[in-house]
Amino acid sequence: MSRNFDLMSRAGTLPTALNKVPAPAQPDIFVNNGPSFDHETDLRRVVRILRKHWLPAVAFALATFVVTALATAVMSKFWATYSPVATIEVDPPGQEAFSMDRTGPTSSDPDYVGTQMERLKSDELAVSVVRQLHLDANSAFAKPAWYAPLTRIFKGSTDQGSNSNELALTPAENSAVQRLQRDLSVDRKGNSRLLTVSFTDHDPVLAANVTNTLVKSYLDGYYKSNYDAVMKSSEWLNRQLDDVRKKMEQSNDEVSSYQQKNGIADVDDKQSTLMQRAADINHQLTQAESDRIQYGAYLSRLAMGDAGSLPQVHDNLAIQGLKQQLATASGALSQAEAVYGPNHPNVLRLRGQVQSLQDATSHEEKKIAEGLKTSYSAASARQQMMAGLMKGMAGEMGKMAEYSQLKKNAQVNSDLYNALYQRVKEAGISAASKSSNITVGDRARILNQPTSPRLALNLAVGLFLGLLGGIVLAFVRENFDDSIHTAGELQNVLGSAPISIIPLTASTSTLGNHPISMLRRLRGAPEEELSHQKFVIERPRSPESEAIRGLKTSILLARLRRPAVVMIASSTPGEGKTTVAMNLAMSLAEQGRTCLIDADIRRSRIANAFGMDGEQGLTGVIDGVLDLESALRTPESVPNLAILPAGRPTRDPGSFIQSPAIDQVIERLKDDFEFLVVDSPPLLPFADARILSRSCDAVVLVSRWGVTSRQGLARSLQMLEEVQAPVLGFVLNGVDISTPEYGYMGYKTAYV
Repeated sequence: MSRNFDLMSRAGTLPTALNKVPAPAQPDIFVNNGPSFDHETDLRRVVRILRKHWLPAVAFALATFVVTALATAVMSKFWATYSPVATIEVDPPGQEAFSMDRTGPTSSDPDYVGTQMERLKSDELAVSVVRQLHLDANSAFAKPAWYAPLTRIFKGSTDQGSNSNELALTPAENSAVQRLQRDLSVDRKGNSRLLTVSFTDHDPVLAANVTNTLVKSYLDGYYKSNYDAVMKSSEWLNRQLDDVRKKMEQSNDEVSSYQQKNGIADVDDKQSTLMQRAADINHQLTQAESDRIQYGAYLSRLAMGDAGSLPQVHDNLAIQGLKQQLATASGALSQAEAVYGPNHPNVLRLRGQVQSLQDATSHEEKKIAEGLKTSYSAASARQQMMAGLMKGMAGEMGKMAEYSQLKKNAQVNSDLYNALYQRVKEAGISAASKSSNITVGDRARILNQPTSPRLALNLAVGLFLGLLGGIVLAFVRENFDDSIHTAGELQNVLGSAPISIIPLTASTSTLGNHPISMLRRLRGAPEEELSHQKFVIERPRSPESEAIRGLKTSILLARLRRPAVVMIASSTPGEGKTTVAMNLAMSLAEQGRTCLIDADIRRSRIANAFGMDGEQGLTGVIDGVLDLESALRTPESVPNLAILPAGRPTRDPGSFIQSPAIDQVIERLKDDFEFLVVDSPPLLPFADARILSRSCDAVVLVSRWGVTSRQGLARSLQMLEEVQAPVLGFVLNGVDISTPEYGYMGYKTAYV
């Protein structure tokens, strides 16, 4: 909080960037004069949440593990299956040793690999495997006895046999095909070109035979289809080759005749003499037009009287020298006129010198202007000449376009002939070879262990999911708890760590066995009986008393102007602001004369806590029925402390607090006291605290462990910033220091 101390030293102004300035790595936190509290690390927060919700998390993990183990045991006994794997490498067409396909997909084309995957699942391939292995006679592939009559009823008789139509399936074959396709798995290994083929069955031998037979049938069919395609392509290429050769010879003759007729010669493969001349004329025309535009722009500046901005003038050495002499002479003239007057001979001489230099400068600028006009005229003439030559080239360019088209047609026909001729030669080689872009990597082997279920893997997955679900459950339960439990949470909400952490007092710690449950019951309920909460004088060596002294130390180190007015506020009732205000006032009384002002008119409690009559107090002073000295009370236990009770309740406390007389009361109290501690109403339900904060030098915002919500605390700070309240810091009250996150406060046992 050293950042806040520096800001508060500026006449009590609010550190408006409290939530915007990043907190230092190790902020100064005064907690019972103990060590500083840094940000809670992510690991410590996770450990804290898991320790807090460990029971439901462990129960969920054990339940998940037991269910997984039981399900795996049942599956291992009744549904063990084997899935041997065969691999196929699918290269793009054209990657084989001899290929006619030069335009196939690249090695990363997913569409081609996907097409081969669908071919492996095709009906025709499945029928071929069923008939080769006679799977229709296998009881594991057969349908029940009632299936055949139903098939004949809906599809007609199938007694014609397989010889009449090879694709007409019997009911048993149809059943086997459906079973094979259902348990067949074809996948791709990542982004590679490897395909895995696997068939799942309870018999490991049958599963391996079906997988290998399907792969072999697929490769045989692929070889045959490639061979047929190559032979058909070769026959068509031979018919086309003669026609292409005739077109090539004819186009070459047309190019040669056109060259002789028009006198065109090729400089190289891309240029001719005519094109080279046209390009040169066009380049000179462009350069002449660019020069004319540039000189025209210079002349436009001269016409506007902006000759000084021209580079010819600005960079001219003669003009630069004249301007330097002119500046020197003008300075000497001004000095001489101031000393001798306007008619002195020296003044007249200098004036003539200045005029001479100005005339010389103007003369040089005129010479440059004449040169620019001459250059402009020359550029215009050259542009007109080049434009005329360019018009004369129009007819020649038409001839050049016709020549280029003839030459292009000849080149296309020549390239087509060469490509077809090469394909014809390759087709003969490809047809004679059996090279293919698809090869078998591994054949499926007979497995000695079932593929599914896998006991160790299932148990590991069940345990992992159980632990993960338990952790998620713990964090879900934690997220539903919106209250503040650690200094780190408070710092995340407010952007600054608390300047004091006050432990649970003896009276509140006996309200329940679990502090969190007890404090949640107190949410929105009245605070504990304050007559037992003056622990600074009743238990001066207790941890809570040390925390109050730490808060006092923070206030003193803030170097507030004296007398200092400190307001104690909270978001909602029941967060302990009155207890903090009472004990802080008693602690400050040890430092100097202190006045405790009960400004919570709606619910005044300080007078009762000290056993005083609270009927006469602040309201009576404001209404003018009671003088300030008569309203002050001094408790016997703290002689250096004066208490200004709230007084009788009013009908409209909000309007009462807005009275300018309150500022007058505070100013009068400053004359007699060194410290003023104001117990304000809660921030969220009432506007009183925001109004009171304008008359205070520092505001301390109190939050309660397990009670104050993050949203309420953030809204309270925002409300204080809106009125530019001088927020000094924050207090985390009612902390159960027996929890793991407050284990560093181990000195608590020294006071028991």
